[in-house]
Amino acid sequence: MKKRLLCALLAAAMCFGETLSASAVTVSTNDVEMEQTGTISENTTEVDAEKEAATIYPDGKVPTKFPKGQGYELKMYVTPDTKYSVAVYDAKNEMVSYTMGFSAKAPFGQDGEVLETVKLEFDKLAVGNYELKYWIGGLDSANASTAQGKTIYVRKSILKKENENITEVTVSKAVYTGKSVKPVVKIVETEGDNTYTLVEGKDFSYEVTSANKKEMGTATVTIIGMNDYMGMMTADFDITPQAPAITGAVCTGFNSARITWNAVANANGYILERKAGTGNFAQVATLASGATSYEDTTGLVTGETYYYRIVAKADSKTNANQYVESERNENGVAVKITPSSPKLISLESTSYNKLKLTWNTVNGATGYLVYQILADGSYKQVKTVAQPATGTQASATMTKLKPGQKYRYTVKAYTLAANSVTKIVSGCDTTGLSAKAKPATPAVISVKATDYNKITVKWKKVTKAYGYYIYRKVADDEDASWKRIKKVKYGSTTSYVDTKAETGVKYIYAVKAYTRVKGKNVFSDMNRSEKGAKVVRAVPKKPTIKLTQWGRSIDVDINKVAGADGYVIYRKVGNGKYKKIGTIDAKKNADFTTYKDATVSYAKTYSYYVRAYKQTDESRVMSAKSKALTLTTK
Repeated sequence: MKKRLLCALLAAAMCFGETLSASAVTVSTNDVEMEQTGTISENTTEVDAEKEAATIYPDGKVPTKFPKGQGYELKMYVTPDTKYSVAVYDAKNEMVSYTMGFSAKAPFGQDGEVLETVKLEFDKLAVGNYELKYWIGGLDSANASTAQGKTIYVRKSILKKENENITEVTVSKAVYTGKSVKPVVKIVETEGDNTYTLVEGKDFSYEVTSANKKEMGTATVTIIGMNDYMGMMTADFDITPQAPAITGAVCTGFNSARITWNAVANANGYILERKAGTGNFAQVATLASGATSYEDTTGLVTGETYYYRIVAKADSKTNANQYVESERNENGVAVKITPSSPKLISLESTSYNKLKLTWNTVNGATGYLVYQILADGSYKQVKTVAQPATGTQASATMTKLKPGQKYRYTVKAYTLAANSVTKIVSGCDTTGLSAKAKPATPAVISVKATDYNKITVKWKKVTKAYGYYIYRKVADDEDASWKRIKKVKYGSTTSYVDTKAETGVKYIYAVKAYTRVKGKNVFSDMNRSEKGAKVVRAVPKKPTIKLTQWGRSIDVDINKVAGADGYVIYRKVGNGKYKKIGTIDAKKNADFTTYKDATVSYAKTYSYYVRAYKQTDESRVMSAKSKALTLTTK
């Protein structure tokens, strides 16, 4: 019998976590003894019988729910000097926890029960429903089958202090709408490698329990565990303005960035925050309610990446002289500080195999990288250009190009990092500029009328030109268009005489050069402006004259001018002024080219010059003056 009882007690101690009090039983392999209350013998039934009148009951109300992983000290009133048992059974009525103890002897002269403390451990119990039972006697006591007790529930607590696996409890800010709000509550439980986010309505419920439920300021939410979870807690949260969204974050120079955002209703200001790399966000500026952009020029380092976020703020309705802030973007919007992208100005052919790219310089740049944009969209660096010492423009000339082939180029600015080796490169105009390598545009040197219907055009020779095309248009006619009037077949020719000019009409001339590539002409540009092409007017040649005295008259002989319709004769006496003295109509006097001045006197000096003219529908077109001749009469 001793052996059976010993085995039973050892099994209870090992399997059910037996707890022995200060007056606990000491178990050995020889016999079973109670140090203070005597020896447990085979006559256990007799011991129980002697204690039939003994009582056990809890001190106050025993809780219904217990947090998993937490202990609980159960206070029990027990008859003095009495063995008692406290056990926990699972839903299958299997014992999962057992405690046997001996109540203390009552102090001398004291009547009634003594208060015993039984420590219940729930750390190894799974979530579920259990029965807590207590009785007088040990495991083999007849009282065990009729033990008193109650149903208890072991649940996971949502409180961090009771459940070490609760790793996160957060209550979000709520955006002000003018109506009652409800924040987002997040509770996360982590056990080993497993993470579980509790589900509202299944694992917990919550509601706003503060008086303030809609005004900007502070409000309170109450959270209650349910089903497999227990516990209740409250948490404050803010009702805030809508979080502004950053609409633009761009580098504007080697040490500046521009941040823009959308305006937020009911906000009375904004806070701009910035961090560098993996650092922490810090305030950069506090801005008024009307602000929607900010140029940051404070301590930015070329080559570094910065992150920006914008926060709206508004006065709190629940806390005087305080304000609430909108939610913050955890990551922010990234901006890498580089030189500004150069602005392209032009790409022009300067020769049959050269293109010149020009762009605006960038403040703070060390130099520029010129790229050819290939057909597949990739970039090929072709030039490196230093920052000019002066001026606002820079350029690069690409050589050894194929005439007639289209090329596309763009430019990136760069500056050097602190180590003076690494290039920090800007963005670029991804479209770039396109142009064909072609002969240079011929420069018109002169345009000169050489007769009433002839104009000589001269231009500057173009390298590698096979020839030239000559163009002409009427200067004073807005509807006039350029017309090609001649093809010059030799690249060494640099002049042309237009023999089809109409007298009195103003013309503009321009020249195109061309070269040959694989049997096809590749043309230069043509300077179409009046500045580059000379405006002229076809006029008769100036005549030449001869003077002869015949008695009291002087003959003015005029060499005939081709195409002239007549001549006007001018004379002066001595040092006087020239005056028109006559006209010869060449149409009426085709063979008569002498004018007789019969109004002269002896011993006087007379000077003459003549101008030829061409009559048009609108006016008389005059030639230049002939050389003036002088004769003194005798």
